[in-house]
Amino acid sequence: MRPSVLNSMNEKAGNRIMRLSFSLLLSVFFLSGFVADVSAAIINVPGDQPTIQAAINVANPGDVIIVAAGTYTEQINLNKSVTIDGTDKTTTFFQGDITFPAIGGGKYFMLISGAGAGATIQNITFHKTDKTGPQT
Repeated sequence: MRPSVLNSMNEKAGNRIMRLSFSLLLSVFFLSGFVADVSAAIINVPGDQPTIQAAINVANPGDVIIVAAGTYTEQINLNKSVTIDGTDKTTTFFQGDITFPAIGGGKYFMLISGAGAGATIQNITFHKTDKTGPQT
């Protein structure tokens, strides 16, 4: 082969390798950004949000809500597939109160609906309050 033909072949091969390298680099760049966007956020109660419900309201499906030790008295509408994780079931309590106004009829302190059926609740002790006082 003539040197000019060899140089042309080497140049074409070099261009292909550069295009492939650039395409691979772009793919890695876009995939790494995509993976970062789908990772679960951690929302701390009361650090990031003052209540469990406020944390649920700002959460996206798959997020983890970490609840610090303490007693939380509120009405919850759990309608997202999130994880609610108490610090420790011996120090993190959800104190329900059936005297809250009902949402949609009936009395409850936690409503689990829609995508909330896929939620996980762990390391929290639940108590309810009625006329006879706290009950586990």
